[in-house]
Amino acid sequence: MLKLFICLYSTLLSLSGYAQSLEGEWHGYLQHDNSFPSYENEQKLYFKLLKDSTYQVYSYCKGVKQNGEDTIVIAKIIYHQPSSDSIYLQEVEVLKPKDVINNCLVNMRLKISSEEDLQILSGKWTSDCDAYGNTKFRRKRK
Repeated sequence: MLKLFICLYSTLLSLSGYAQSLEGEWHGYLQHDNSFPSYENEQKLYFKLLKDSTYQVYSYCKGVKQNGEDTIVIAKIIYHQPSSDSIYLQEVEVLKPKDVINNCLVNMRLKISSEEDLQILSGKWTSDCDAYGNTKFRRKRK
């Protein structure tokens, strides 16, 4: 009986390690690999946990309005988590501002990992305007 309890407890403990919450703000970048020289854009992701255990997800990055004014672009994201250690994010709509120049919507395939006191989302991204590259987001482990 004790062996059964220890085995069950070990299994539950190992599974709980994968049940990481993505809730909160993530800081990172999109590295553009199809330009010379390559460059990086800072970006933030915000995951809001809902009552049904799904997320509302938004991205925030610098942009330029039609009138040349600098702004912060906010986009709505849908997500899919095909496994416990990966996530797929797709920007589907720019929420603010509506008059941004070069509005490219991004798709990201990311692996979930940890380093010391950080949680990390890293992987590849593509966009609907033929840009692509690598990306990495970090946040302090909760």
